[in-house]
Amino acid sequence: MAASVTCKCQAVVVKFLQGRKPVNRLHCSCYDCVDALVFAAGKGGPAAPERPLDLVYFRNDLQVAQGEDNIGFFKLKEGYPTTRMYATCCWTVLAGDHPNYQQKRVVSYPGSGLTMDYDTIELRGRVNDQDLTPEERAALGDPFPRQPIEPFEVGPLQGTTFQALVEKHGIWIPGGVPVRGTPGWLQQDSETTKYFLSEKDIPTHWYNIQADLPVPVPPPLHPGTQQPIGPTDLAPLFPMALIEQEVSQERYIEIPKEVRDVYRIWRPSPLFRARRLEKALGVKSKIFYKYEGVSPSGSHKPNTSVPQAFYNKQAGTKKLCTETGAGQWGCSLAFAGKVFDVPVEVFQVKVSYNQKPYRRAMMETWGATCYASPSQETEVGKQILEKDPDCPGSLGIAISEACERAATVEDNKYALGSVLNHVLLHQTVTGIEAMKQMEMAGEYPDVLVGCTGGGSNFGGLCFPYIGAKLRGEAKKAIRVVAVEPASCPSLTKGKYAYDFGDTAQKTPLVKSHTLGHTFMPPPTHSGGLRYHAMAPLISHLKELGELEAEAIPQLECFQAGSLFAATEGIVPAPEANHAVAGAIRAAKAAKDGEVVLFNLCGHGHFDMAAWTSYNEGKLTDYDFPEAEVAMALAGIPLVEGQN
Repeated sequence: MAASVTCKCQAVVVKFLQGRKPVNRLHCSCYDCVDALVFAAGKGGPAAPERPLDLVYFRNDLQVAQGEDNIGFFKLKEGYPTTRMYATCCWTVLAGDHPNYQQKRVVSYPGSGLTMDYDTIELRGRVNDQDLTPEERAALGDPFPRQPIEPFEVGPLQGTTFQALVEKHGIWIPGGVPVRGTPGWLQQDSETTKYFLSEKDIPTHWYNIQADLPVPVPPPLHPGTQQPIGPTDLAPLFPMALIEQEVSQERYIEIPKEVRDVYRIWRPSPLFRARRLEKALGVKSKIFYKYEGVSPSGSHKPNTSVPQAFYNKQAGTKKLCTETGAGQWGCSLAFAGKVFDVPVEVFQVKVSYNQKPYRRAMMETWGATCYASPSQETEVGKQILEKDPDCPGSLGIAISEACERAATVEDNKYALGSVLNHVLLHQTVTGIEAMKQMEMAGEYPDVLVGCTGGGSNFGGLCFPYIGAKLRGEAKKAIRVVAVEPASCPSLTKGKYAYDFGDTAQKTPLVKSHTLGHTFMPPPTHSGGLRYHAMAPLISHLKELGELEAEAIPQLECFQAGSLFAATEGIVPAPEANHAVAGAIRAAKAAKDGEVVLFNLCGHGHFDMAAWTSYNEGKLTDYDFPEAEVAMALAGIPLVEGQN
């Protein structure tokens, strides 16, 4: 005979299968338990009991014997891991799940309709006394030792699981619920540096900021007609699933299970409090960073390479062609191509190809073919090398070569690692996770910082926060700062205009801050930021006043990265040095107690040539080449009523 719980109005009955005997019984005093029951009582549910609460645990094998249409699930607050099943008809809390239960057990609450004589079950411990007041703790007396959980028979499920029901019915997180404090198991001590989520917290949906924009982003234009492009114009380069994401206005787009399964290799990524850096700077502001260097390729790029390879595999693509600057994107697509068995061809900017040979080795280890761009493999590359045999290359040139290779060979497609809407969409897993982790830390950022070349890692962290602000849901006003190289400052010194995304004019015209598609950036070591233009969405948000930009010279960035490596133990990539430098500037300018959050988008383990140059005093700053930019801007196309 199974134990069961019945709601107050008797419309819902949930059975705990595998016998009547629970596997454990505890007393719990945490805020989360009591505040959840107080919240439900305020909605009309049974009166909330006093602390400590009785918790009775059963095997995670359930049957909704009656009233499944009347069950729902809620979390008391964003960042709280406990999920509770309740009867929507009368707000009886029926059962709960917590990551510590490891999907093996569920909890129910005596007094909420349990059909069992739970007083006959041995009480095996008292937990979370840290949430009691001193008076409450004294009244209860000393805690008693917690006993091991009784084993239960392992066998096939007779019913279903709590998690399966959650997948079916979804979770509601009410806003503005009054709580008396952060539960003890969520509180961090004064020295906490790392904040981890479980794999269950990997986002199930990407966030699309286009749904919340007060003014739509200007559409891409066909270079011939200067009219907005349609899906057929993009079909030679991208599979339809990515084209649909590029133009979608849906706020949330579901992440395929196959993609989430690969994300499990490194996601969720950790959030750190940079306490040692704070001490070294002598600041009283708080610095947090989301670290994306834990991915297989050591950067944020697999967040989008994995879904792009997945959708191309579904569409029957025979080969993916792409460009890469420093090599993070090329490595990430090579990894994703290997996972989904799609061959990958990479055109790497020549200066980075020579500076970072081990990035090339990593791409080749994952089965990709890598060429120095400009190359003799394409007509675009041949023409450029004929004019300038020593051309160091640029992302614009590499994009032209990859697009040519993709568009001229049937069943080849193109993959881009930044700039486009769907790329920034995929990166929002970073910001979605960070919001939960900052909640765990009991903080909300005053300043957000990210480095920008094309804009993907910046958008990944910042878009969920900017979206909350646009919807009126932000907890406080925030500054959003995009940091770019002083030698390639598209946001701070570029023109907001329609321009080509590549040197050879093979892409559609997109409206963004541009230095001109023929601009050749100086050969700095931050190869991933050497791009002439910014992502249209980021440029649009700057025009709307939702973010600001600053350009920082190369030496200051490496000085900041060196201090970060000495204090936090991670050697940043040259691109990530820009975010570190921006965060240090923000922390020094912040008021006491203000919070700075930045995205450390990757490690510098393959950038030792750059670090050697810096350590030997050979690294120099490059002046902004105003004359060259003026010439490049003179060559951007004239678009009637726009540029």
